[in-house]
Amino acid sequence: MLNGLDNVTTAKKRKRNAADTNRIRALEKELKRKDKALAETAALLVLKKKLIKSGGTTI
Repeated sequence: MLNGLDNVTTAKKRKRNAADTNRIRALEKELKRKDKALAETAALLVLKKKLIKSGGTTI
């Protein structure tokens, strides 16, 4: 009887582990996307400041 109960518990743990793994992958993907967006925004800000400093017109 305990063996059958252990199998149910193990199956639940595997299912939860798979769900956790999927959630981690989704969060990592979102983090990469946001990191790229932040880097792009920072680069644009630097370019804008250089343009203003060099006497160019503002955007």
